[in-house]
Amino acid sequence: MRKPNKTSLHNLITPKRCLLAAFLFFLLMVCAGAIPGKAMAASTVVSDKLLHFTAYSILSILLYCGMSGTRLNRGLRSFLLIGVLGGLDEVIQSFLPYRNFSWLDWEVNMLAAAICVSFLMLLHPTYTALARSRRQEKRRAQASRTSPLMNDKS
Repeated sequence: MRKPNKTSLHNLITPKRCLLAAFLFFLLMVCAGAIPGKAMAASTVVSDKLLHFTAYSILSILLYCGMSGTRLNRGLRSFLLIGVLGGLDEVIQSFLPYRNFSWLDWEVNMLAAAICVSFLMLLHPTYTALARSRRQEKRRAQASRTSPLMNDKS
């Protein structure tokens, strides 16, 4: 009997790893924004609002995937956490002499969270149904490989 492939994508992406990645990503965003001149340089290449939207979309996905519970529960907690983290990011920026607090940035963060979390909540039943059918196929394949006739030693 073959060992299951332990390095499949499904095994690599776990809720704990998603939450760790979200925490590290947020820390990276805050640190990068605190470097004098770097945030302004990035904003000249790409719109500041597009940067916020992209970053908080990624953060929303990581948080949703790291949560457990029903779709609604995961969605609400992810959305609220983005609100808190986005607010914290803006408050940190208000203490830096070369940055400032912007409600519009926070609103863009919340828009990104609302769109991503809504999309994930819509896709969630499809993803779980696919995952369930894959698990059932694996069980059937394993059961057919280990049939009673093969294990009979008489």
